Amino acid sequence: MRYFIKLTSITLIIWLATASIVSAASGKEITIVTFNTWFGLDGVGTIKMGEYEDKKMAEKRYQILLKELKRLDPDIIGLQEANKLPKYAKRIARDLGYDEIHQINNSGIKIGPLGIPYNMKMGLIILAKKPYHLKRVGAFQISGDKHGIYKDWFTFHLSESWFVLSGKIEVDGKPIYLFNTHLHAGLPENPGYFQELKLLKDEGKITPKEYQEYLESYNGDIQRFISETKKTLCFVSKITPSDAPAILMGDFNATENSDAIKIIVKDGNFLDTYRIANPTDRGFTWCSENPHTHFDAAPTYARGNQKNPYDLIKARYDLVSRRIDYIFINSYFQKDNILDSSIILNKPVQGLYPSDHYGVLSRITFH
Repeated sequence: MRYFIKLTSITLIIWLATASIVSAASGKEITIVTFNTWFGLDGVGTIKMGEYEDKKMAEKRYQILLKELKRLDPDIIGLQEANKLPKYAKRIARDLGYDEIHQINNSGIKIGPLGIPYNMKMGLIILAKKPYHLKRVGAFQISGDKHGIYKDWFTFHLSESWFVLSGKIEVDGKPIYLFNTHLHAGLPENPGYFQELKLLKDEGKITPKEYQEYLESYNGDIQRFISETKKTLCFVSKITPSDAPAILMGDFNATENSDAIKIIVKDGNFLDTYRIANPTDRGFTWCSENPHTHFDAAPTYARGNQKNPYDLIKARYDLVSRRIDYIFINSYFQKDNILDSSIILNKPVQGLYPSDHYGVLSRITFH
């Protein structure tokens, strides 16, 4: 009997030691979600932006998002197009029981909630479960009004602006740096768009002056993508210590074959978690099956006013399904640290999708 007890004790010790080694090797699992919440506006207006939905519909979408996030139970969440800030950030953090940080990027002229356009005060949010002790590290403007002011209590800018928001959490006493961004939405580099513009000019549908203006807008979009991407990487590099892990997520408005994403993966040495976990899946996060995408693809804005020829070309592009939302991890991680990744929030609930985007969820291990 003593021999049996002694043997059992030794077996238990060996089992516990082995479990400890396995646990240490596998590391801490972290679940990350990125999601563009869709602000439901057309981005056109001075006093008020055109609206594609009423408050009742927006609230239904919020409740769908909230329920699904509770079910998925991620450790970290990055949200884009959250409107209106800071109210939206405080509400969703309270409803989920998470900590939050946020950054306004497009608001116009406002003192507190008052100003124009009165229905837009949107931006970025990072949420994390309370045990991770989320702290704001900073925010960096990657495009837009250089002299703008983007505070909770006061905003003043006259052009579309985009930011990167940075935070930091602690996992077992070790820091992980978090970055959430949203890049400008424009046309991808494609000779076909030049041809479309030229055809409009040749047919007399646009003047030579308009042709030149639209051509400059198109070339400006391409350069803006590259500039925003490089500025994002510079900010990430500046904030993140050389030996520290970093997660970069958001709506990049660019496909994986674009120069912008190639810069992040190759020059920035980041891993695309979804593509590594799903080598052959399309992984669309902007999908024409989602009726909310049809607003951007329509020939008119929310109030019914006609889009100009260049915007019509962009509208047709919004009928093309593609992957534009990503979760990247830096070179601190290896491919083996990516456990899985999936497209989420891509099913209607009682006929209603929670956004015009789908979300991305990735699970990684951290040592």
